[in-house]
Amino acid sequence: MTHSRSQRIVMDGNGSYLGMSKGCFVLKDRNGNEEKYPLFENEIKEVVLRSGNSVSTGALSSLGFWGVDVLVMTQRARAYRNRIHFFYRINGTMQKLENVF
Repeated sequence: MTHSRSQRIVMDGNGSYLGMSKGCFVLKDRNGNEEKYPLFENEIKEVVLRSGNSVSTGALSSLGFWGVDVLVMTQRARAYRNRIHFFYRINGTMQKLENVF
């Protein structure tokens, strides 16, 4: 687990959890230690998730909504980089949400 001034959240061990609480990303390690990243005070540029960790759907939704890059890696450090897309339902059909801002 790494926290730097460039506001990059890295979950590089295993057993960590990234969730949301009161407008903050909350990163908990397997020992129960917590780090908070206020969403409105700091700009988070990237989140790196390595296999063996977990992320709440609320945190994933916030990352996608705010356009934060998410890098998903396997234990062997193979990377999969994707932007999270949002979909909504109109009259029974799923539509991709474009141009949030």
